[in-house]
Amino acid sequence: LFQECCILLLDHTATVNADDCENCLIVLGPCKGSVFIRDCKNSTVFTVCQQFRSRDCVNIDVFLFCTTRPSIESSKQMRFRSLALSYEKLEGFKSLLSYSNRFHFNNATFTEHMLKASFSPFNNNWNKVYDFTPDESLPNFEICSTVSDLLRSAQEPLGVQ
Repeated sequence: LFQECCILLLDHTATVNADDCENCLIVLGPCKGSVFIRDCKNSTVFTVCQQFRSRDCVNIDVFLFCTTRPSIESSKQMRFRSLALSYEKLEGFKSLLSYSNRFHFNNATFTEHMLKASFSPFNNNWNKVYDFTPDESLPNFEICSTVSDLLRSAQEPLGVQ
């Protein structure tokens, strides 16, 4: 069980399983295969993957780049947004953690890891979520607006194109 943790996996991987995380921030570099989130609560996940799956999760914010349709099962209050991530923007985390010799950050960039994991920036299905256990009375997930959607909706009443 991980509680109130900041989990940073800033490298490319083959597969990632995250189980029993509560009140956590999970930042994953590009994963060539599956990212599977299970039994997690009240957490935020940033990830790039070929396949995203969740099971038995509640109140999760997912910032996602996914080449296939993300899927959820027996999960509630899932919110999906398009991912905008750069390791370089995590510099505050790096300097905070650098006080310990247990942490090592290589100099590879997020873009290099995307290429090593064979991802194309033109194939992102983050908003095509499939729910294996839909609830007719209350949806288990929400597709949230992207920044560009928010800007566009703010400009429309002003007549700005």
